Parts: sequence; structure tokens; C-alpha cells
Amino acid sequence: MKLPTNPVIETQILGCMLMSLEAIHETERARITEEDFYSTRHKIIFQSIIELYQKGDGVDIVTVSDDLNTKGKIEIISGGVYLMDLISGVASTTNLKYYIKLLLETSRKRKLFLALLKTSQIITEEKGWEEVKVIAKEEIYKALEQQEESESIGMLAMTKEIESVIEKAHETKGKNRGLQIGFPRLTKICPVIQKNYIVLGGAPRMGKSALCLTIMYNLSRIEKKTSLFISCEMTKELVGMRLASLSSGKSISDLYAGRYRKEEVYLEELAQSKIIVDETGSTDIDAVIAKIKECKRQHPDLCFVGIDHIGYLTGRKTEMRQQELTLISALLARLAKELNIVVLIITQLIKDAIERKPGLSDIRESGALAQDADVVWFLYRNPEKTPDKADLRIAKQRNGEDGKVIGLGFENKQTRFFEQEGGWQ
Repeated sequence: MKLPTNPVIETQILGCMLMSLEAIHETERARITEEDFYSTRHKIIFQSIIELYQKGDGVDIVTVSDDLNTKGKIEIISGGVYLMDLISGVASTTNLKYYIKLLLETSRKRKLFLALLKTSQIITEEKGWEEVKVIAKEEIYKALEQQEESESIGMLAMTKEIESVIEKAHETKGKNRGLQIGFPRLTKICPVIQKNYIVLGGAPRMGKSALCLTIMYNLSRIEKKTSLFISCEMTKELVGMRLASLSSGKSISDLYAGRYRKEEVYLEELAQSKIIVDETGSTDIDAVIAKIKECKRQHPDLCFVGIDHIGYLTGRKTEMRQQELTLISALLARLAKELNIVVLIITQLIKDAIERKPGLSDIRESGALAQDADVVWFLYRNPEKTPDKADLRIAKQRNGEDGKVIGLGFENKQTRFFEQEGGWQ
């Protein structure tokens, strides 16, 4: 089987671009890149034309030939004569839009072909079925994706958007900014905004997983939107029992001890909630990201993803674990913005931070988490002295004041957090 290619269309487009500035504008509007060309020399010529255009230089046979000669690439394209052949071979510049359509169709077919080829190779590797399935779905989905709309925005349009945000904030007196997670004092000063990458840090036994599940349970009740909890540590049954305890108000230990019949545990509200729990079979970051994207496709209202926790995730093998976590963190931060969701990642802190108030430098193994995060929260609780109280400190937020601490109450029987009276410290 041969890769889908269309060399004639590639030459037609490049010839038009060498002849007409409007042709370059048309390819930009279509968001064509060098990767849409199959031929190596066509990629090189296209890249040269675009670079000259973006620098404000003229684009013609002479300037492109000189640019490629300076870069030592003129021989790769068979010399300046080939540029002349491109122009002389143009059938009609009026058909450029049709040529672009054919080029993009061929490019997408080629990407799908390569995705299917990669999928077939993955199947032969020593990977579990679940991991193969999610990676295959992601590879094929990427190939089938339509090109995204440009995110560029001029200052006039941006100003109008900012004015709209300011006016809406004025009308609501700053309320309803971001997702409502059942912690009004927290979200008043540190709103949970979609596209945010949040790091929740704390020492063992602080209740990080419990806080994340409390947020998701509250989110489901208030916002009525889908959220996803990826558990790398707890089983689905344990996560389910925690949510059942939150919903029914019954103690987890009592539920496990068999002190209630199922009729006595009111779970109708939980059954109707839009919380999805994934006891992940693969901790490979590519598989996890593919799973999140699949969830977003199936549930377009997905707005919040909690991952417990980053210590279990693996990425590309590097010499140091810190480098591996740096890559994982960057991918998760980008994912939040790409899917317009909140990604909350739970992380452990170094041992020295257990007996004191933690700082950003106390995040275990990677400072990249603090750097990538839009928001960093630190949870501190003393299970022996004050088991029913906790502090949540805003160690970082990009769009507001950090350093504030909110007092939380903790109901151990239900592993539930709630805000205490008294406000900020």
C-alpha cells in the first residue's frame, strides 16, 4: 500500500504562491503548513516562502532562490531551475482554492494512514488491551481532527472581549466567576476557572483525595456538569464508597460494617450525578490524556478532571525522574487549555514539609508543577491534635492574590471537607 500523495497539486500551489501575494494569503487562511506537503523539497520551498512573507520581504523566484542558497538547501530542491518550472507549470491561479482543498484532503488521508500504521505497530507490542485501546483511539482521533480555528486575536477584538468580561463582573458584583465547587470563600478570592491547571499538594494523610472528591461531588450538585476522577491509587469501589458516604451522610466505616440496608442509604442523588470514576489500568501519560480526550468527546460538558496522583504517572523515559515529571506537567497544563477544562493534579510534598507550613519548593521531585500551574493549593491538617480542622493555603494563583489561608472543617467519618466560619487568615 502506498501513502496518499498528490505531487501535481503540491506544485500547483507552490507555483501560485511564487506568482501571487494573494495566493500566500489564501494558504494562510487555510492554515496550510509544510507538513501538508509530502515532498521534502516542497516542504522546504513552502517554508522559505512563508518565512520571507512573515519577515515582510518580497516573494519571487529570486528571493526564494537566494534564501535557500543562503541556507545551503538550494541543491536539495534541484536548484533555481525547479522554481521556474513551478511557475511555468501553473494551470490556473483562479483554481487555487480547489487545489488547497485537494491538498488538505490528501494530507488528512496520509495522516490517517500513518495513524492506522502506528496503531497496528502498537498492537504487536507488549502492552495491555486497555492501554492499546486508548492510545489507538487518540492516534486515530488526532488524524481525523479538523484543523482548529486560529486562536489569534487583534487588540480591537480583544478589547471588546475584555469590556464584556468587565461589564459582566460589574453586573454580578464579581460573583459566579468560574465553577462553583461548594467553597464560596475560596472561589471568591481564588476562582476555579476552566482552562486552569491546579496543583493540590500535601503530605500523606492530609486528605488530598478527600478534598478533590468533595469538590467533584459539590460540583456535580451545583453545576450539574460532568467531572472525571482518575484514580491511580484507590480502587473504584473505595472511591464509590466515599462518594456514597458524601451523598448519604452515612459513615464509611458503618457502610462497610453492614449497619445499613441498601434501602436506608439514599443514593438516588449520587446515581443521577455526572461523576465518572476511572480506576486507570495504565499510568502512561499518553494513555491518560487519550482517556480524558475520549471522555470529553463522549461528554462535551466535561469541565473538571481530578488525577490522584502524579507520582504514579509515567512518561517518556529520561535520565532523571524530575525531567519525566516536567514533561508530564507540561502536557497536563496544555490539555486543560486545549479542552477548556480544569485539571487538578494531586501531588505529595517532601518529608520536611510535614511538620510546617509548606512552600512551592516543597513539591516532591519537580519544581515544574509549580511553574506550570495556574493555581497551587497546599492542604495541611494535624490528624492527631486537630483531626477535624485543616488549612488550605493558596500558594500561587496567576490572576489574584496568593498567600491567603482558609480554614476548613473535616468530617472524618465521611471524609468530607467544608468551609468553617471565620473567613481568611
